[in-house]
Amino acid sequence: MPDLDDMLVNLGSAFPWAANLVLVLMAVTGIVIVGLGLIDFYNMAALPGRHRATALGAVTKLLVGAAMTVAPILMWQTGNTLVLTGGNPADAFTYLPPADESAAARCESARSVVVLAFVFIGCWAWYRAFLLTYQTAAGTRRAGARVITTLFIAGTICLFLTSTSRIVGNTLGLNAGINEVCSLLGPQGGRS
Repeated sequence: MPDLDDMLVNLGSAFPWAANLVLVLMAVTGIVIVGLGLIDFYNMAALPGRHRATALGAVTKLLVGAAMTVAPILMWQTGNTLVLTGGNPADAFTYLPPADESAAARCESARSVVVLAFVFIGCWAWYRAFLLTYQTAAGTRRAGARVITTLFIAGTICLFLTSTSRIVGNTLGLNAGINEVCSLLGPQGGRS
């Protein structure tokens, strides 16, 4: 029967692909939204009075589309500080199971999987927030600023999980990070 370590290794190989997929989806959607904004500008100039697009709506599409296109690039370039705290940016979204069976290696691989899971959740929250912003600006959906802001804040907290947990732990005076959980499991890393 597989244990938690085996499940984390299996999940660990899926989360980088999922995070990359969300980032690519966000960039492609952003490019499409920029194109729709440019089409609105063209229609307003070529067909004055016959097109229902407004300048504010077209500018909003351009801004949201540009943000959706730039955000994945920034996430990819800063991924090394989010997950690896330094190193090659491409390594941030690459998971390799531990080569040795030491408790420290298993704990580090579990930490990497948990952080990558939260990176995926954060990327998805940002994608949904950008998409809701576009849909609200286009008039196809009504989403309040509270929902969009909550998605952006929750996504940011998930993306910066390591730093967020350190700040909360220092503020509350608790040491409850993944490293502390590993030390609680003992020298065998929870295996008997």
